[in-house]
Amino acid sequence: MVRKERWTALNVDLGRLATSIVDYCNTHDFEAKLTRKAGFYHVQAIKADAVRTLLGARRCLDIVVKGNPNDFEVTVGTGDWGKNIAASAIVGAITLGAGLIAAGASAAAYKYFEEKLWTYIRKQVSSLVNSASQPRCLSCGKPLLKGYNLCPFCGAILK
Repeated sequence: MVRKERWTALNVDLGRLATSIVDYCNTHDFEAKLTRKAGFYHVQAIKADAVRTLLGARRCLDIVVKGNPNDFEVTVGTGDWGKNIAASAIVGAITLGAGLIAAGASAAAYKYFEEKLWTYIRKQVSSLVNSASQPRCLSCGKPLLKGYNLCPFCGAILK
């Protein structure tokens, strides 16, 4: 499942936003890491130990912060859902339904976490309004000057 929200005209430091999302996930028992790629930040967060995998309760989040400080979107997607359903069915058959009950409770807790995560992201966006110092090229990250159609450093086309 993927959920996306977009913000405009807020001048938000997207690196700080992405870093704060990593910190939030780590404080909620996910193992999260941040990767910066051309034009976006990618947060991968996972809860996947052997018991979670066996019960079909493994949880993965893919969070992407993409755009520029004045026009960006945050996308939160879930991973491993299909694998979890298959594992839950097998464990449920073996344990006469107990595994399915445990997986269902875990899924409900995960949904609750996802809603709290979105609340946190919205609050962070609000707290980071006007935190970006200067527009930067999405390809090379260098500061931009007004009036350019191409990045003077790497030649990327600017929107």
